[in-house]
Amino acid sequence: MHVPPSSDQLASFLQRLRRAVTEGRVEIRAYAVEGMRDLEWTAEDLRLQLLELAVEDFLRVEDSTTPQGGVIWVFTPEFWDGGHLWIRLVERAGIVVISFHRG
Repeated sequence: MHVPPSSDQLASFLQRLRRAVTEGRVEIRAYAVEGMRDLEWTAEDLRLQLLELAVEDFLRVEDSTTPQGGVIWVFTPEFWDGGHLWIRLVERAGIVVISFHRG
């Protein structure tokens, strides 16, 4: 379990995320692609959603269980109908979208 990041650490991550998105350094894992398909979203829709993430959308960090390790950043922005999206991201050589689904 991790100590929650400070607001400065969170703002820094969001800045790195935006840079990775604009530079095309985002990898979308199969589970996230399934979530996009369920919502009938394109990769561009997801890209726009990632660019709109804000500090108040942050929920928690989790430990990655993959051999590469790292921290998974979990965001839950509110959806237009009052539900939430669940977006799990990890930093590697860019940003990897681990999962993306409605909750």
